[in-house]
Amino acid sequence: MNRSAIQSRKVLVIYLLGFVAGAASVFVFNFWHDSQKIRTIASDKRLPTQKLISPLLECAVREPDPKDLENPLASFSEEIQNFMNKSQNKSTDLKADIYFQDLIGGTAIDVGDNISLRAGSLLKIPLVMAYFKWSESEPDVLNKKVIFDQKDSLKLYDVQGVKPSKTLQLGQSYTIAELMHAAIVYSDNVAASLLEHYDNRSGLKKVAVDLDIPVHEGVPPLREPHIKDYASYFRVLFNAAYLDQNKSNEFLKLLSESEYKDGLVAGVPTEVLVSHKFGEATGLNNSDVHFLNDCGIIYLPKRPYLLCISVHGKDESQMTPLVQKISNLVYKKMEESF
Repeated sequence: MNRSAIQSRKVLVIYLLGFVAGAASVFVFNFWHDSQKIRTIASDKRLPTQKLISPLLECAVREPDPKDLENPLASFSEEIQNFMNKSQNKSTDLKADIYFQDLIGGTAIDVGDNISLRAGSLLKIPLVMAYFKWSESEPDVLNKKVIFDQKDSLKLYDVQGVKPSKTLQLGQSYTIAELMHAAIVYSDNVAASLLEHYDNRSGLKKVAVDLDIPVHEGVPPLREPHIKDYASYFRVLFNAAYLDQNKSNEFLKLLSESEYKDGLVAGVPTEVLVSHKFGEATGLNNSDVHFLNDCGIIYLPKRPYLLCISVHGKDESQMTPLVQKISNLVYKKMEESF
């Protein structure tokens, strides 16, 4: 082989090596960039590192990719948004924030205006969760008795639009477990107030800090709450990641006994179990604005999913029907998809 041919071959080899190296660099950069983007969008939630462990609270969730043809929920976000657009055109002023997650596949959808939440009775979830947590180290705390002797507290029943079918009796004593049951099953405001005062909200504050979910002004984390924050409580319970397995199961069972059946529950067949909590509240700066919230796990056989809805506006008469319609839409989609 003559010298010019050898030289040409060397140039070609060098060119090819350079091309391969360049392509590899682009691939590595894109992979790194995408991995950084994924970590920015979603990451696992963990308790503060303790010696050799970093306890997992929640696995990262990601929005569905519309191009993923194998995912039956890939276009579901658009379907929900279209439904809401039609509903808002028919309604006077109602808006809704919706958070959905397939608890088996992980697909998560967040639709709405991301309005700062007025939680109302949803606050009873972390309140009662705090006592379940306390009972893991001190089981006897649930048997402690509290005397209901504060007559002024009876006014708390007056502000409830959805009245509990059973109420506490002035002068009677109740165990912590009975107050927890009343607060969740009957959404009893007085029972919740007694629980808050029993430990001066210390347990509630601890749950807020541990799970990084805002509950009250001045209590870390110092940010506005949204409906998807309350979805986190149900994921944590479903995964038994904060309470132990027995306590997580016990709390979800209690939530399934809620006597309020007009929201999420009304949108699914009666035989389907729903562990949920509703809440109602009035806007801070505008007393004409109301919130109706319902958040929980719908145990569709073999495919449980999480659905949290917050409807807000002035037309209270249409709030409950809208929650029911959204719940039914999601149920039908899940039933036909799996």
